[in-house]
Amino acid sequence: MVKEEAGDLFDAPSDYSLATCISQDVKMNQGTALMFRCKFGNVDMLKCQHPKSHELLYIHHGNRYILYMVTKPKYWQKPSLEDMFLNLQNLKCVCIELNIVELAMPRIGSGLDQLDWSDLCPYRGQTVIMPTS
Repeated sequence: MVKEEAGDLFDAPSDYSLATCISQDVKMNQGTALMFRCKFGNVDMLKCQHPKSHELLYIHHGNRYILYMVTKPKYWQKPSLEDMFLNLQNLKCVCIELNIVELAMPRIGSGLDQLDWSDLCPYRGQTVIMPTS
C-alpha cells in the first residue's frame, strides 16, 4: 500500500528507508538532494559507483537504507516523466531485493525538476506498491 503523508521527511521513523533523486554527476547542491548530502554525506562513495541515469544507488545508514534515484545526467537538466517512471520501477525492484517495506520520499520530480506531481502519481501507483507493517 502506498500512502501520502505531509511532514518532514527526516522525521520519519528510524526504521523507514529514505529515497530522493539525484543527477548522474552527483552534485547534490540544491533542493532535497542537498539536504540528503548534508545529513548523510557519502558523496564520494556514491561517485565511486559511477552512476548512470535510471540506476538506483543506496547506502546502509543505521537501521535504514538511503536510496538515490539517478534521474538525469547533469544537475541542471530536467528529467522526463519516462525517466521518473523508469526510476520508480527500479526503486520497486531494489525495495523488494533489500526487503524494504517502509519507505519515505518527497514528491519526487515536482520541486526543482518542475514536473507536475499529479502526472507522476499514476506512475507511482503502478510501480511502487509495498506492504506496510
